[in-house]
Amino acid sequence: MSFKLFRRGSARCIGLLSAFVTILLCLYYISIGQPNPTPISETGAPSAALRGSPLSGLTGFSVDGGSSSIIHQQKQQLVIASNQKKSSETKSAQTSVSPEEQSEEQYTNSNWGDKCYELIQSNTNITASEEHSKFDFQPEWMRSKEYWDRGFEERFDAQKKDKQRPPLKIIVVPHSHNDPGWLKTFTNYFQSDSRQILNLLVTKMQEYTDMTFIWSEISFLQLWWDQAHPTKQRALKRLIDAGRIEITTGGWVMTDEANVHIYPMLDQLIEGHQWLKNNLNVTPKVGWSIDPFGHGSTVPYLLSGANFEGTIIQRIHYAWKQWFARQQSGDFIWKPYWRSRKDKDSEAGSLLTHNMPFDIYSIKGSCGPHPFICLNFDFRKIPGEYTEYSVKAQFITDDNLESKAQLLLEQYARTASLFPHNVALIPVGDDFRYNKDREVDQQYQNYKKLIDHIMANRRLYNADIRFGTPSDYFEAIKERMKDHTPGFPTFKGDFFVYSDIFSEGRPAYWSGYFTTRPFYKLLSSELEHQLRSAEIVFTLAYNTARQAKRENAIKIYEKNYELIINARRNLGLFQHHDAITGTSKAAVMRDYAMRLFESTQNMVKMQESCLELLLQKGQPRHHGFLLSEFERDNFNKLPRKMPIQMANGDESTPTVPAGEGGAGGSSSSGSVGSFVLYNSLAQKRLEVVTLRVQHPNVKIVNDKGVELNHIQINPVWNITDTYEQGLGTSVSGTVGRIRTSTRQFEVMFVAELEPLSLSTYRVQVDEVNFKRNIATIYCDDCTESQPASVSPPEEIESSPTSVFEARGKPAGDIQLENPHMRLLFDEKSGFLKTITRKNQKKELLKPLQCNIKFAAYRSAQFHSGAYLFKTDPEQSEAEKEVLEGYTDMRIIITSGPIASDVTVIYGPFLAHTVRIFNTRTHLDAAIYVENDIDF
Repeated sequence: MSFKLFRRGSARCIGLLSAFVTILLCLYYISIGQPNPTPISETGAPSAALRGSPLSGLTGFSVDGGSSSIIHQQKQQLVIASNQKKSSETKSAQTSVSPEEQSEEQYTNSNWGDKCYELIQSNTNITASEEHSKFDFQPEWMRSKEYWDRGFEERFDAQKKDKQRPPLKIIVVPHSHNDPGWLKTFTNYFQSDSRQILNLLVTKMQEYTDMTFIWSEISFLQLWWDQAHPTKQRALKRLIDAGRIEITTGGWVMTDEANVHIYPMLDQLIEGHQWLKNNLNVTPKVGWSIDPFGHGSTVPYLLSGANFEGTIIQRIHYAWKQWFARQQSGDFIWKPYWRSRKDKDSEAGSLLTHNMPFDIYSIKGSCGPHPFICLNFDFRKIPGEYTEYSVKAQFITDDNLESKAQLLLEQYARTASLFPHNVALIPVGDDFRYNKDREVDQQYQNYKKLIDHIMANRRLYNADIRFGTPSDYFEAIKERMKDHTPGFPTFKGDFFVYSDIFSEGRPAYWSGYFTTRPFYKLLSSELEHQLRSAEIVFTLAYNTARQAKRENAIKIYEKNYELIINARRNLGLFQHHDAITGTSKAAVMRDYAMRLFESTQNMVKMQESCLELLLQKGQPRHHGFLLSEFERDNFNKLPRKMPIQMANGDESTPTVPAGEGGAGGSSSSGSVGSFVLYNSLAQKRLEVVTLRVQHPNVKIVNDKGVELNHIQINPVWNITDTYEQGLGTSVSGTVGRIRTSTRQFEVMFVAELEPLSLSTYRVQVDEVNFKRNIATIYCDDCTESQPASVSPPEEIESSPTSVFEARGKPAGDIQLENPHMRLLFDEKSGFLKTITRKNQKKELLKPLQCNIKFAAYRSAQFHSGAYLFKTDPEQSEAEKEVLEGYTDMRIIITSGPIASDVTVIYGPFLAHTVRIFNTRTHLDAAIYVENDIDF
């Protein structure tokens, strides 16, 4: 569910205070001169007004507003904000509106707008899907690992004789690729390598006055800046202002491009750019994305929106490498796949992109087409290090200068021959390079000798070479291509799945990381949601406190704003291409997870404190009365849903312990529990809400005191607590019997939530009509009494059979039905096998056959893992059914006034649920599937 639920114990002044903040937000948007933004997707894009200092950009609120306005706005509740994904509204597009279902029509057609944006494909020279289908994935050159063949050599020879071809121009770019976590943690890498690299740069580059360098990872730069002496800070700023150190991309990390959601991808870019602007007064203009495992069109699109001049990519399929080289199209305009019809000639979202033509960004893999030659020009020789380049490379002397210069220039010229403009971008570096004083001297001094020799003989070599930056490269190629016909080719599509052959001489497809360590990927999504929700409610609460001149609250919020900054940075750090991909060492992944978990907890607590201020009129007098619905012990456990605690009296705080009051236990007729739903999206929502309570005899009342007519009370199935399982563990380790909890129950109801709102509800005891809302259960061996030797005394007194009508599962296939569809489930497996839709007259249409299977692949040994995915070639079947070994299987059917579902439990491994609703809204048109899997 993409809503927020908070529990609270005090219900004072909710209506007036909710309306009060509604007016504040409206006046805020008016004051900043723009309409209330409409989200472009299911989650609101991070707002620049919420970035940086809390004292800037947040003063557009006003507390002025007549009481008549407040009364008029009461029904709107409290306007807040947006973040988490909402699957049900996506599915609502399938809804068919029948004339007799007026309520459904109301929800389906309300607030959807009257504009239809027609999108068409962009016109480009190159379409990825079309060219990809023509590739030869088993080329003859695979064993040699080099695509440079006789055809390339003949073209190169012909180009040297072409007097019309512009002279060779070479931009040498020293660089160091710093991973914010991989084999070491982010902090350990900084302490062992990155800090020293930056210290050496600001020292050595003052000595080597023509040396250039680039830096990308702002996460490391921020740590260094905070610890650096002001003299070094000023030296770095001078080097950047002089253009000798270029900040490329400027994101908090070099983001992965396959697993990352667009908003944390954008958020880490904003975090890095704002830090650069605030501390160095610089805005990056060139992208540098050389290590993500494949490239998508999203990053170029975002960089284009940031007015970048170009970007550089590296890891694409080896067949694409050969194709771009053959076509001389390695510099291209990357366009969005779709555009609106009116933007026919628009370049919006397009970005000039340079594909590095060879395998990898190391010196060995990037100086030219022949790595065995390029090894001669990696001059790092550190005592105690024995590598292929340290053994082969020879320092440049007067004796070998001319021959080495000629050898190197031949490689550079071959690289430039792959482009029509005859300009070559040559990176000189690798992972965590220039971390030793000796290496900086070795690389610079040897390359300096080669460059000076070539420049002293420019006419002989017909070449121009110098140290430079990516900006110099893009400036040079734009100058040479401005009068060239044709110009840069255009491209649409992406470069997934990435595959290389340089490690083993055979294809290695990097698709394993799409699903590696999925639980960590889930943690990232959770923090993304909580952070965005906290940013918005913090903005409202902080400005409310400022307008009311609550000095103590202002100081607390300004101090707590550091938690938001830290959460942004922890979320941004995890978007790193070795973090969210799951490809770091186990200890490094745990470090990431602890950062995500800590920031998630902080953002939840911040929401609680901010909402408490907004919910109280005047000076806040109560604290700690608002609690999150979920509780989580640590990062590697799923959150637990906590029950709504009910207390006597409307104004009291919760006092009833969670363990008191069983299913049949007595409860005071005056017991009340309050909770708040936080709709963090910027559109109206209709959602089925589920919450936990301690008594089954309850009703739900909205903020107007009106009882909701349609609720459903379900059992909570307990399979973990030994007191409530009522079952032993069999020899095979599978569950013997499942029982309904006698301590907790699930209440389900339909909530209509206004955009960006808080909505308050109450849970009250209902001794009269609650039985009509009790769900019917069909399950074999689910409700037998617990052995007396195991059951606590309070459970013996209350049996769940007195609450739920539990029946044995009938023989034959299982059928669920609502006004939109009929579902048929296999009686043996419990899995869905037939879906039959209904037309507007509720007549059944042609059945759709379906099949659900849980299967696994056996991986190829040594060729599949965190990065790669490859099945075992010796396996007779492509996949294996993973449920065959589970003999203990249970099918549970739940049917009630709002929802019906079928749950299949296979031992401790799988709980699979398929649910449909009967709410007379668009929610009924969807099938909801949930899988809980314990590996």
